[in-house]
Amino acid sequence: EGVLGQITNRISSFRGANSTKIVKEEETSTITTSDTASRKKSSPYAYVMIIWDCDPDNLLQPSFLPSYRPLLANLLVAARILRDEGSQADFVAAFQLKFESPHDKILPEEEQMLLAAGIKIEYIPKPAQHKGDNFLTFNRFHVFNLTEYRRVLYLDNAAIPLVNLDYMFELSDGPNPILKENVIMSTYLEPDNGAFFMVQPSHKAYRELQALIAAKFFVPFDKVNGWGHAIQGPDQWETNRMNGTKWTFVRTTRLLGSLCLLCFF
Repeated sequence: EGVLGQITNRISSFRGANSTKIVKEEETSTITTSDTASRKKSSPYAYVMIIWDCDPDNLLQPSFLPSYRPLLANLLVAARILRDEGSQADFVAAFQLKFESPHDKILPEEEQMLLAAGIKIEYIPKPAQHKGDNFLTFNRFHVFNLTEYRRVLYLDNAAIPLVNLDYMFELSDGPNPILKENVIMSTYLEPDNGAFFMVQPSHKAYRELQALIAAKFFVPFDKVNGWGHAIQGPDQWETNRMNGTKWTFVRTTRLLGSLCLLCFF
C-alpha cells in the first residue's frame, strides 16, 4: 500500500469516527454555543488565522466599520464551520496593529465577539517602523511561537474550510505518522504556498527564520539563485505552468481581492 493509499484510509477512518461522535453529541447535548465556546480544556493542536495592519480608526465607507472587519467576519465563519464539522482543535486569531495606529488592540466588542465564539486571541507586537505588505506577510511565521501546541495549521485569513481538517494533525503526530511535522503545499504556480501550511512550533525555528529574513530580504533577488540557493535536483519542482529550472514567479496579487481559498481536501 502506497503513502497516498495510507493517507486516504486514515482520512476515511478519521471522518467515520468523527461523524459518529457528532451524531452522539447532537443526540445527548443541550450545551449552547456560548457554553461550548467557553470550555477551558485546550487541544494539542490549533488552527491559526492572522490579520495584520489593523487600525480601528481606519473605517470603511459607507458602513463606518474598521477596514479589517470583513476579514474578522471570515475568521468567525471559518471557526464555526470547523466546529460544526466536529473539529476538536483550538482556533487562534492573531492580530498585529498598524504601525501608525494609536491602538494596541482591536475594539473591545470585537474581542468579546471572538471570545464568545471560543476563539483564542493573540497579539503580534507592532512593527518598529512602517513596513510594506511584502514584509508584513512574514507575520505568518508567528505560528512557530505557539509552542503550547504540538501542531499548528495556518489558514489564510481569506480561507474557508469546508470540512474538518483535524486529520492533518493526526496524520503527522502519534506513533506511526504519515506526514512530516512541517507540511507545505505546492500549488498551480508555486513550489510552496503561504496560505495553507502546518508546522511544529519552535522558538528556535522562529529565531532562525527571522535571522534569514534580516539577512536576505533586502538582497537583490536572482531568478536563478533566488536568495542564495539554485534549484537543482533533487529539489526540482513542477507545476502546471512551469518547472523548476529557475526561481520564476507569476504575480497573482491582483486576484487576492476576490479570491477565496476553499479548503475541502
